[in-house]
Amino acid sequence: RVVAAGNSCGGITSLALAGQDARVKSVFVLSGSSVGPGATREDAAAIMDKVTVPVGFVVGGPEDIASDQADQDYDLLSAGLAAMVVKRASADHRTVSTDPDMLSDAAEIGVNWMNATLYGDQQAVSSLNEKACTQCKDGLWSVKTKNL
Repeated sequence: RVVAAGNSCGGITSLALAGQDARVKSVFVLSGSSVGPGATREDAAAIMDKVTVPVGFVVGGPEDIASDQADQDYDLLSAGLAAMVVKRASADHRTVSTDPDMLSDAAEIGVNWMNATLYGDQQAVSSLNEKACTQCKDGLWSVKTKNL
């Protein structure tokens, strides 16, 4: 049960690895996406078309450079794959990646993601579908899921 996980550009690496290595069973990306800023949708599709495992993203608000690209990657995933994008109402790329309170929330979300996608843990699935995490303050995080 291997998860490829990465922060920022580590997301690029994790998603590329998932598209090439059958041992990877799930991906978790913190404030990142399949491509860097300025890349085209076609560039992202070249990576995401190869991904055949569930992918979860945790990103900041509109000011996070990875936010729109995480949405794009979510949309590009093959039909039937489990996916989620959890967004904070407001936070830039650096804050999502370094703020201890946000990282604590992201850690719980990530553990739920791994338990849901690797073990089929229905409590983790419910948690992800109902509220981003038990300790997350109401109104700070929004969750979008499919096939979970």
